[in-house]
Amino acid sequence: MALDTFLAGAHTATYNAVALGLTQKGFEIGTTTKAQLIDETDGYGLSVIDWVYRGANCFVDFICRAWKAGPKAALAPYAGGGIGKVSSTAFPIAVLASAIAKAFVTTATANTPAATDPATLTGSLALLVPDFDVKWVLDSRLRDTPIRFQLLPYVSGSDLVVFTVT
Repeated sequence: MALDTFLAGAHTATYNAVALGLTQKGFEIGTTTKAQLIDETDGYGLSVIDWVYRGANCFVDFICRAWKAGPKAALAPYAGGGIGKVSSTAFPIAVLASAIAKAFVTTATANTPAATDPATLTGSLALLVPDFDVKWVLDSRLRDTPIRFQLLPYVSGSDLVVFTVT
C-alpha cells in the first residue's frame, strides 16, 4: 500500500475534437485569482488589510511535439483557422473571443494512478491567449509548438466555470 495518495499518468487532448498529439511535458493548468486590494489607508499606510475577490482567469500551457492539424488550428484560431490568416469575412477584426473559442478536452490514460482524478477535463471555451508570441522553427530541428490557451468562463448549472472535470 502506498504511503499517501500519489498521482501520475498522461492525458491526451483535443481542440475542437481534433487530436493535439504528443506533448513535451503534458498540460499545465493554472488559475490566477483577481482582486481589488483594500490598501492605502490613513490608519494602516500601504498595508493590504483586505481585498474584494473579483474573479479568476485560467490558462493551459503545453508544447506540442507533432506538427499536424490540431496544433495548427490551436495556433491560428482567427479567420477560420489557417496559419498566416489574420481575418476574413466570416471572422472579421472585432469578433468576440467567445464566438470563436473551441472546446479543449483532456482524457487520462487508462490504468494509471491518475485515470480517474480527473478522468477528463473540459474547457468549453478555449482560445489562444492574446499577445501570445506564436513561434515555430523552420530548420532541421523538431518543430516543437508552444501553445497557451485561456479558458473563458461559461455558465454550467448555476455556476460560472472555466472548466469541468469528471
